[in-house]
Order: sequence, then C-alpha cells, then structure tokens
Amino acid sequence: MKFIWKDFRVAGFLLLMSFFLGSCVSQLKFNRVNEEVAGLRNERESLMKRSESLKIQLEKTTKELADFKDENEALKRDSAQSGSMYRRNRELLDDVFDKYDRLNKSYNTLLANSSNEQKETDNDLLQKERDIMKMSKDLDDMKAQISKAQLELDKKKEETERLNQAMGQKDGKIREMETQIASREKLLSDFKTRMTTAVMELNSGDLVVSQKSGKVFVNIPNGSLFGTGESALQTSGKEALKKVAQVLAQNEEFEVSVEGHTDISPFRPVAALAPAKPKSKVKGSKGKSPAPKAIPAKPSSIKDNWDLSAIRAASVARELYLLGVSGDRISATGKGEFYPLDNSVSEEARKRNRRVEIVISPKMQGVMDLLSPKK
Repeated sequence: MKFIWKDFRVAGFLLLMSFFLGSCVSQLKFNRVNEEVAGLRNERESLMKRSESLKIQLEKTTKELADFKDENEALKRDSAQSGSMYRRNRELLDDVFDKYDRLNKSYNTLLANSSNEQKETDNDLLQKERDIMKMSKDLDDMKAQISKAQLELDKKKEETERLNQAMGQKDGKIREMETQIASREKLLSDFKTRMTTAVMELNSGDLVVSQKSGKVFVNIPNGSLFGTGESALQTSGKEALKKVAQVLAQNEEFEVSVEGHTDISPFRPVAALAPAKPKSKVKGSKGKSPAPKAIPAKPSSIKDNWDLSAIRAASVARELYLLGVSGDRISATGKGEFYPLDNSVSEEARKRNRRVEIVISPKMQGVMDLLSPKK
C-alpha cells in the first residue's frame, strides 16, 4: 500500500508538472524536465522491481526455513537417523539463517535507500516546481512588458504616419509653390522681353528695362516726362507711356507700382513770367515799350521733394489708367530723394536719380493661397 500511495503522489505530481510545463515554459525546458522525471521514474521502478524480487526471495527463504524447521523437527523425532544427517541439516539450517540474515539486511538497505532516493526526488521535484512557478511569473512579467512596449510602438507608428502625411502635404505644397514661382519667373522673363521690345520702338536711349528680385523695372528719367519742378506730364512723356501701357494692358496678370524719385536738391516752385500789357506812349519817351515785369508765381501746394515725387507718380499712374490699364492693378508711391541710384553729388548723378520707375510684378495671390492654412 505504501508504494501504491507513492505511485499516486508521483502520478499527481507528474500531472501537475505537465500542466505547468504545458502552459508556462518553453518546449525545450519542458522536454529537459520531462526527461529528468522520466529517468527518476525509471530508476524508482527499477528499485521497486528489485524490492519485489527481494520480497519474493525472502518469502521463498522463509518458506524454506519453515520447511527446514519442519524437517529438523522430523529429524529430531526420528532418533534413528544418523548424526551425520543431523549435522548436515544443521549446517543447512545455519546456512539458510545466514542467507536469511543477509537477504534481510539487503532488503532493509534497499528499502532505506529507496526511501532516501524518493525523498530526494520529492525535494528535487518540489524545487523544480518552485523554479517553474518563478519562471512562469517572470514569463508573465515579460509578456506584460512586451504588451506595453507594443502599445508604445503602435503609438509611435501612428505618430510617424501622421508626421509622414503632414510632411507629404507640405512637400506637395512646396512643389506646387515652386512650380507657380517658376511659371511666374518665365512669365516675367517673357514680359521683360516684350517690354524691352516696346521701349526700343520708342527710339529713346533714356528708358531702361531691367529685371531683379522677381520684378521688371522700367526706368524713365523725369526729363522725359516732366518739366523742371512740374508735375504735369509733357507730350513726349505721354508718348513714352503709350508703349508701356499697351504691353501692360495685354498682360493683366501683372501688378503695376509707379514710384516717383527726385534728387537731393530742395524743391523750389518755378516763377511764372507774364508780358506786361502795352501802354500808350508817354510824352517825352523815346517810343520804347517798358520791359515786362515779373509776376510772382501762385503759391504751390507742393511742400518738398517727397510731395513732388508722389504727385509725379500719381500723374504717371493716372495716365496709364487713361491708356487702358485697369486701376485695381496700379499703385503710386512717392520715394522723394531717399532711394538714389547714384550717391555722388555730380550733376550726372542727380540726373540719374530724378526718375520715375514703373515696377511690374506678377500677382502673388496663388502663392499666398498656398501659404495660408486651410480652414
């Protein structure tokens, strides 16, 4: 019964180990532990077989001893038998007792060893069970950490995808802006060519067409447009503006800014001289008419060069409007003497600085729409 109870304990422990090993540890560790348990089980079964064999042998010996005792008793009753037979039987009996003692000692030794080995096996299995439980807990902790890391990784992936989408949208806007800017640069270059051709047709070496910073500049000296100190356009100035206005009217995609510039000389109104009315001859005179008197000019509303440059710019802008350029494309600005082309004080430098610049640039509404965030 003792071995049967131990068999049930071992079987239950093996089932418990199989449950833990099947659910918690890796296949490799499970196989190793299973092999160790199988080896211990085989060794235990071998010991149990040996013990059973010793039991059978002991029972056989005990039976032989009983037989010998019966035979001895028979010999004792049979007094007629010889002493040699008695001594033989006695030797046989002693030999049997000696064998019995040896077998009994061997059995007790085997039984003690089997108990110790079973105890050690139970202790080993208990320790392995504790190790398995610890590994199971460590594995659960690792799974929790992996799940947490996976969640963080998924968040990072989503954030990276959002950033990539935002970068793609920005790259698309940048490429679209670059395309529009390149288109405007080409448009501006073509416009400059047409404007240069129109200016050349005027046969005026004073008008200069240039391109810089994404704009076309038409530089017209004041001498070609206005008289000294005056803000009204001369006939020659109107003729010069006709060619410019024709090109502008045909290119409605451009905005026009008229900038007036002066030199550093202070503004002085021009005094108007009017001839005096002829008078009748005065007696005693030699018949000569008196010299004409200088009539003072009317007070001017122009205060300084800034005023003068702004009024001249407005006069040119008005003339362009009258020549067919849409008014919502034109602006006029007075720059005074603060934006000179030549900073020297020579007369040639002052002549260059006295000018009107017509600054032509493409409308940038498309680019501004791209820069503005969508609602």
